[in-house]
Amino acid sequence: MLPGAGVLVSVAAAYLGSEPFQTDIVTKDGLHLFLSVYHHVHTGFGDVDDPGAEAALKQLRAGLLNSLADISGHDAFPAHHPLDSPVPQTLLAWLKGANPALRTAACIAVGNLSRSDQASTDLVQKHSAHEPLTAVVADPATSDQQVLHAVLSFLKNLAIPAANKPLLGGLLDPTCLPRMYALDTSPQVQFSAVSLTRLLITNCPENARRICKTSAGGGGGDGDDATIADSIVSLFSRSDAEPTRMESARSILALCRALHSGSSPEVVLQDWHTDSSSSSPASSFEEKRSAFYQKHAFSKPLSFLVAQQKWPTMRSEALFVLALMCRSRDGSRVVLSILDDDNTKILTELVTGGKKTSGTETETAAAGQIEAGHEEKQQDDSSADDVAALTTKLQLEPQQVDPRQRETMGKVDRENCLVLVTELLRHRGGDGDGDGGMPEARRGVLRDLVRRALAA
Repeated sequence: MLPGAGVLVSVAAAYLGSEPFQTDIVTKDGLHLFLSVYHHVHTGFGDVDDPGAEAALKQLRAGLLNSLADISGHDAFPAHHPLDSPVPQTLLAWLKGANPALRTAACIAVGNLSRSDQASTDLVQKHSAHEPLTAVVADPATSDQQVLHAVLSFLKNLAIPAANKPLLGGLLDPTCLPRMYALDTSPQVQFSAVSLTRLLITNCPENARRICKTSAGGGGGDGDDATIADSIVSLFSRSDAEPTRMESARSILALCRALHSGSSPEVVLQDWHTDSSSSSPASSFEEKRSAFYQKHAFSKPLSFLVAQQKWPTMRSEALFVLALMCRSRDGSRVVLSILDDDNTKILTELVTGGKKTSGTETETAAAGQIEAGHEEKQQDDSSADDVAALTTKLQLEPQQVDPRQRETMGKVDRENCLVLVTELLRHRGGDGDGDGGMPEARRGVLRDLVRRALAA
């Protein structure tokens, strides 16, 4: 069986690895033959008893898969083989078939075709390519790492267009992506699963709503099971892989953003309930959100995004969302919970541009609020005036950073930090460590930042 297989593999690999040869295959209709060979190599052989022949066949299959990835990623491929033409239709048929090797090949090849928003939208809305992929994700018997990685990578491309996100929402059912968060022995699958989760909930309230449900279908009651958001926090806490921790934290950040922005944030907690009898829809939503935050430990993931320095754009995104959150009392409580000494130092450096303060100035900012008598009252009054003055002077609103304009990132970060500081002082500027306010020293530092911003 497979006579001269070693020579065949070497020759095939040499030709298929050549870019001019790949161009000819793509542009001169050679793909039909290539796919026919690929199909035969994966279906035309039964058990191979000869160890040498078996190794050669395995090598040939691996080489053909690499070649298919290169060929389908060729710049000329989409123009010569649009989605409705025979070659992509053959690949889509493989995608919906039962052969794991052909399905993996189709995921890689069609996934390369989904690198544009239009192609991704057509694949979901015209060709229903997501349906067999969802079935693979939901199948607990699927454990092949190569298959899962190919499927999840393809789905990540499909999840980018906004119009696709609601149609892919079924992936957030507990039996699909969330089950993969627990695969601690497969860190790459975990990473891909939580990364896809983040894409699905970003700017899609309906999908964000899915991860706020408990497995019992509701929320807020003491006896309810954990939510998918809890599972993401758990993954963040367990994982030693920095990229997985980052994607977990960004998923939580995307959820927080959905709870504080957009035209209908109340949709996110539509299934959540409280015992309040409030008749005001706005109050009811704020009460739901407050109860939701109290039942979820978001502080560490959010703090991680602010404290890390490896990805400045991610920190900028976090500051933008935290500034949004600070505009409400319940959101400001969450932000205050992450404002330890290190994160306060980061805020200070971002507002001041990294300028150092003298020891005397720092001590005065931290301790100036404990002076007795009428001086403390006067300082409190002036601080409130300073917060109002800064808001009026700068017309501060949270701003999202544009990662393509890195030169403006520092300015946007500074203004978002100032929004965060002024709103924290507005909502949490009272006395004490409890729900009514923040620690005295922390309040002093934030007030000093306000004064310095006014003086700038």
